Amino acid sequence: MQSWGGPVQAIHPGDIVWIPPGVKHWHGAAAGTAMTHIAIAEALDGKVVDWLEHVSDAQYLAVPQAD
Repeated sequence: MQSWGGPVQAIHPGDIVWIPPGVKHWHGAAAGTAMTHIAIAEALDGKVVDWLEHVSDAQYLAVPQAD
């Protein structure tokens, strides 16, 4: 996963990641692997999430993969 402008953080099975409200971030599997995650979020005024733009393949491949 990566927060906007921050370093790539590797996530492994069983890890827990907390992202503060309002922090733009992305997460996904490393090349050649799969990823499943469970997200728990609170609703504020009936809204749970703001979906932003997709990460393009070019953006994804430009980031060094963490171990």
